[in-house]
Amino acid sequence: MVSERLRFAAFENFRTNGQYHIEANEFHHREGKLEGDVLHFKQGHYSGGHLIFGPYRDLPIGTYTVMFDLSVTSTDLKSVVVDVASQKHGELDYIKTPLAKLSTNQPTLKFRCDDANDMFEFRVKFENDFTGEISFRGVILSQV
Repeated sequence: MVSERLRFAAFENFRTNGQYHIEANEFHHREGKLEGDVLHFKQGHYSGGHLIFGPYRDLPIGTYTVMFDLSVTSTDLKSVVVDVASQKHGELDYIKTPLAKLSTNQPTLKFRCDDANDMFEFRVKFENDFTGEISFRGVILSQV
């Protein structure tokens, strides 16, 4: 089917090493502002919960890794939680990453798509209210 082939061509592009970048502007968010290609949350007080989520994508059947391109600065926050969820199965995987490690290791998760009709979202969550600044540049998906 030609339309399905085009829809998933990003994973077959040798120039991107089979990686697919979902830009920050494709995500939903609470209180952020898009500045160029970065979703920025200026220094301020934010409520806990999911601040970044979406973009609700269908994927070809397979196993994936997703890397969150994210930086967070805060004096009263110790970690950030990222997760991947599907419409049909809820949360599939998550990782809690200390802020100190974000500068050297971007959080990465592995998940599987067993149903091409399922929709997936990639979320950034904070467990508590905090004061800080966030920059989000999107996620990079790779088929394993």
